Amino acid sequence: MSEERYNSRRLSRPEGRSYSGDEEYSSNRRRSSYDENASRRRRSSEDEYASRPRRSSYDENAGRRRRSAYDEDASRSRRSSDDEYTSRRSRTSSDDRSGHRSRPDTRHSSGSRTRSAAYARNKKRKKKNRRKGRVALFILEILILFVLVGGIFVYAKVNEGLRKMDTVDTEDPNQNIDNVQINEEVAVDKVMSGYTNILLLGIDARGEDDPDYCNSDTMIICSINNDNGEIKMVSVYRDTFLNVDPDEWNFQKANAAYCLGSITQCLSMMNRNLDLNLTDYMIMDFTAVATMVDDVGGIDIDLTENEIVFMNDYCVETSEATGMPYTPIPQVAGTYTLNGVQAVSYSRIRYTEGHDLKRTQRQRLVIQKIVNKARSQGLDAINRIIDDVFPLCKTNLSNAMIIKMAAQMFGYYDIVNTCGFPSAMLTESPYVNPEYFVPVTLEQNVRELHEFLFGQTDYEPSETVKSYSQYIIDESGFDASYHDLAVGATEIPPAGSEADAVK
Repeated sequence: MSEERYNSRRLSRPEGRSYSGDEEYSSNRRRSSYDENASRRRRSSEDEYASRPRRSSYDENAGRRRRSAYDEDASRSRRSSDDEYTSRRSRTSSDDRSGHRSRPDTRHSSGSRTRSAAYARNKKRKKKNRRKGRVALFILEILILFVLVGGIFVYAKVNEGLRKMDTVDTEDPNQNIDNVQINEEVAVDKVMSGYTNILLLGIDARGEDDPDYCNSDTMIICSINNDNGEIKMVSVYRDTFLNVDPDEWNFQKANAAYCLGSITQCLSMMNRNLDLNLTDYMIMDFTAVATMVDDVGGIDIDLTENEIVFMNDYCVETSEATGMPYTPIPQVAGTYTLNGVQAVSYSRIRYTEGHDLKRTQRQRLVIQKIVNKARSQGLDAINRIIDDVFPLCKTNLSNAMIIKMAAQMFGYYDIVNTCGFPSAMLTESPYVNPEYFVPVTLEQNVRELHEFLFGQTDYEPSETVKSYSQYIIDESGFDASYHDLAVGATEIPPAGSEADAVK
């Protein structure tokens, strides 16, 4: 109905009377107002939606990933619940068979309660795993702390022992390592640079003897492979005919070098005659070795009756030199635990079968026994040796070197082989002192020495070694044609003792 028509009819009707057109018009007005308001709201919402930035594909992908992760977690939770339910059913079935009452199956009737229980169990399991992780981390931290404390303890003990050790007199030219001579060809040898070579000297200084100028009773080259910790030891026989004074041609027994020119001349003698690069050393006397044996609680050695006789005889002299006690062993062959005096006396025996060559075997056996016993006792033995033995030794090894060697003694260093030098020799030459051990020839023995220590199968000795070798041939009359005879003469005959097993 139009508005004009509505107004004309409204004016013409009696007062107080209403018509159906009024109601229709009011209703139409209300609907129109509602439609207009709704339209305005829709346009406003569309405008607001259009003005908002569209969600990027990254957000959509992230949402999909979150939904996927949620679905996977839910799937795992359901599988965990199923597995647990299966396990519970198998237990209840077992209970039924054994006469116990089983629990009712509520898995499908109360799914929401099952999922809630599974969630609680997963939460509890994660909390328990976190607790285990914290405990494991705490234990690891404690272990690291113990290792650090142990390392600091060893470092402090070694430093304390080094302060007590006899120091080197660098003002004495015979004590100054800078004066040690090394053959030119050896100084640039790349193979030998991969090894740490140390000279172990056992000196026989008694009474008023000067410990820096006396006979070196024991001379052992200790070569350490820096790559794998393997150790090889070579005993240089003290009666070997060598040039003991590189500054002059003075050929006599090798053990005279230390007596004539102390440690510098002894190292130079080794280097010039054997093509080595020795500059490090450790010097010990009878007392130091005996104390070391006592610190590890003695060493067990199989003895023959003949060895017992000579050992008991040497014990009298060794006890007087060291001031340490001993108890004679009954003359019955067997295994005995030797104390310090007895072990030193055992290593001095040279009058049984094999003579001096067998004596060096006994010395190397005693060293191996001490090392193995100390290794089995751990830090306690190292602590005692540092406190008691270091003050009785003399060395030029640095503090860092000794600490490193002490730390690597357990599980790294391993004595793999030993031998004596020369490997081919003859005695009783009609032209030189018949007591000399004449290498046949020195040049060939040096080749074999480098093959044994460093694996150099094609080693060519230096010109210095070749000149020394020719001099020995001229003096002794034993040239290369005597080599096979010398090899047979150098073989160490068995004495029926444990030392026979030492090469």
